[in-house]
Amino acid sequence: MLKFHAKPGLSTPWPNSHVGGQARRLVGRTFVAPKDGVPASYPASNEPDQLNDDDEDARHLVRKCSRGELWPADKYTADVCGVAFVELAKGADGEWFPKPSKPASASASKE
Repeated sequence: MLKFHAKPGLSTPWPNSHVGGQARRLVGRTFVAPKDGVPASYPASNEPDQLNDDDEDARHLVRKCSRGELWPADKYTADVCGVAFVELAKGADGEWFPKPSKPASASASKE
């Protein structure tokens, strides 16, 4: 199973997702319909989009991920895409970012 998160500032459409006037489906993003004068938006999804390795869209999304347009949500997906796996966390703005690295412990710095 391949799993992908959206990258901040990028909107990666699913292949063949724009059909007959419906809202475009974006990888790793959730469509929020316009309401009370607020325009439609696509915030990052809380859970990664998933698809089977043999799904017809898999090759397309693997290529997008390998080009840096998507985050792989797990090590397996990163390996398939040929990119390094980076643990992610949701930022205050709701987008996915690499988790900050932990500072070296105090005892390690004394050596």
